[in-house]
Amino acid sequence: MLETLSAPAREPAPRPVNFCGSVVQGCYRAARPSSSKLARIPRDGRCRVGDDRRPYMRILIPALTGLVLGIAPLAGLAEERQSTISVTGEGESVLVPDLAYVTLGVTTEGETAAEALTANTDAMTRVFDLLTQQGVAERDTQTSQFSLNPVWADQRDNAEPRIAGYRASNLVTIRVREIDALGGLLDGLTRQGANSIQGISFSASDMTEAMEKARRAAVEDARARAALYADAAGVALGEVLSLSEQGGGGGAPMYRMAAEAAPVPLARGETTVSASVSMVFEISPAPGEVVQPE
Repeated sequence: MLETLSAPAREPAPRPVNFCGSVVQGCYRAARPSSSKLARIPRDGRCRVGDDRRPYMRILIPALTGLVLGIAPLAGLAEERQSTISVTGEGESVLVPDLAYVTLGVTTEGETAAEALTANTDAMTRVFDLLTQQGVAERDTQTSQFSLNPVWADQRDNAEPRIAGYRASNLVTIRVREIDALGGLLDGLTRQGANSIQGISFSASDMTEAMEKARRAAVEDARARAALYADAAGVALGEVLSLSEQGGGGGAPMYRMAAEAAPVPLARGETTVSASVSMVFEISPAPGEVVQPE
């Protein structure tokens, strides 16, 4: 029986894909050469052009938009730049102090450390007793320094160092609220053994009012200086843009007038409180002045 040979049946050639054709109501996603899969057809049957845009386009466009929007405010700031003048003002206020601070103490020596300490303790006990009798409260007395050191003998002919004795020192700082009694108090303390007066300073128990006066004077001084400079420069002085106090603001300054450790009576004098401020004012062309364009 003879077999009839025939060529294998050829598959029909694929029809060209119509992405938005009238026959196929759908939209096909362009596939890579190695893939022949078709994209999912939307339910609405509409063709959406541009669904296959690269991801970086989604990042680039917002970034460029933000860059353009960010440049616009900078241009506005350059046009709205204000002309200013900066000055510093100083102010002072004087008041009479009602407090005195005295640093004094006792220094004693002895052949041994025990002897030096005993002599120092006896003298300091008398000092503290007198302070109590004169009405100085315990809270107004504070030990500021205490030391016990050897006293070395003079070295001659290359002799070895030798301790000749010991020296004890005890310093206290007292706050005296009755300044009128300060002279008599110092005289009595020296009689009781206080042989070292390190210094005296004067202050006031309430600096609030004096400090306010000094600050107001500083602001007035700054305004006067700004007005002078503006007039000299031919510009008009405007509003205050900023004001700051110089010198650490908030901390308690040292208000004191030094006094020598001289025999009584002592003069309290006056205490000067100072303040410093920095101010920035807006300035503009004087009325009637024509501004030349740049």
